[in-house]
Amino acid sequence: MAVAALFLLLVGVSCSPQATLEATPQQAGPLPLLTATAQGAAPLKATPEPQPAIPEQRLLTLEWPARVRKGDAEIIRLSLEIDESGQLTPTAWVDGNQVLVEPVQIPNLYETHRIVAESRLDIAGLDYTPMGEISEALLPGKPVTFLWSIRPEAVGKYRGTVWLHLRFIPLDGSAETRSVLSAQLIEIEAVNFLGLGGNAARLLGGVGTVLGSMLSLDSVLSWLWKLVRGRKPRARQGKR
Repeated sequence: MAVAALFLLLVGVSCSPQATLEATPQQAGPLPLLTATAQGAAPLKATPEPQPAIPEQRLLTLEWPARVRKGDAEIIRLSLEIDESGQLTPTAWVDGNQVLVEPVQIPNLYETHRIVAESRLDIAGLDYTPMGEISEALLPGKPVTFLWSIRPEAVGKYRGTVWLHLRFIPLDGSAETRSVLSAQLIEIEAVNFLGLGGNAARLLGGVGTVLGSMLSLDSVLSWLWKLVRGRKPRARQGKR
């Protein structure tokens, strides 16, 4: 009986949980993170949320002459400017010009895209250069300027639009996008050398034509009268 009791005691010790833990010491301690997930799910990792890019503030300045003398050349100027400290600095370029200033925001995508500014002047009846689209690369903090030279050949009012587009060309080769940043209406009046334009110039021209005709007619009548008076004495002398 003593031998049987000793045998059962040894068997019980060998099957106890404590004996199992001592036999496998490598299982002691905290379990790895992968074994704590349920049914083989991937472990969760803390990823920081991407911060949105702060748009770049610029100042859109459009300058054009309100009045131009016929035959004279003038300049239309469109610019996107910002100084090094980030302050908007509107400035007048030509005295007497109309100046339109407007703050704009441009998406800050310089690290992933090539940004191109494109501009076009549409104005009918007025000679100007360059015609069509003109483009400049837009770089961080650098100004972009577009210039047009105009020369009206007739007196009158000319209305047009100055367009500004932005092209976003991805550096990874994917499809580019294009958007309108600004479309500004302008009006330019061409005047004659006296500063008159439109109806006033035409009215003055009509008055000048009438006066010129009257002066011409008076000159003709005066010449005829002198001619007639010069012939009468000669006729009397012939009778004597």
